[in-house]
Amino acid sequence: MADCALPDNLKGRRHEDWPWPASRIKRGWNAYGPRCIGDQCPICHGKSRISWPPTFIVGKGVSRWEETGPGHSVLHIKKLDGITVVAEEVYGHIWDGIEMNPGLPNFGKVVRVKLYSTTGYSPSAIQEFSPRGWMKLDPKFYAEWYRLGKNHTYYHRTGFRPDHEDTYYNKTIVGYWGLSFE
Repeated sequence: MADCALPDNLKGRRHEDWPWPASRIKRGWNAYGPRCIGDQCPICHGKSRISWPPTFIVGKGVSRWEETGPGHSVLHIKKLDGITVVAEEVYGHIWDGIEMNPGLPNFGKVVRVKLYSTTGYSPSAIQEFSPRGWMKLDPKFYAEWYRLGKNHTYYHRTGFRPDHEDTYYNKTIVGYWGLSFE
């Protein structure tokens, strides 16, 4: 159990959003992240914690990048739509992105950002802007997606899925396949 990885409002709770009988599983059972210190994290492989934010390694069409925390920025970097890039081609460079979070005052406007592997923006687990793609992140995470029309996306994900809203990872025990509805 890694309740230490969860934000306070989720500690000790169960996965009520999962179908029965999985809804009886505690949220901390598959949660890992930077809030855990030392031996609190059972699968951190000797590290004091799993790092945050997740680091981009390689991918195709990885054009949705997020900041961490409530009310966070979500950018669509159109130049990354449909192309394959490695970390060195992304990090340390300045990118123009369109703010896609309607709750922010600069919604729909171009935002210029410099991407770093250790702070700021990181790739979103929900890559809905590019019609088709894949990515590898560290901690170990792999995802591929395919848009099925305007409002549906098919996903296949394995590994540590980042949750940018609450700053922790959900470990996928068995690969996740499914549809996302916007």
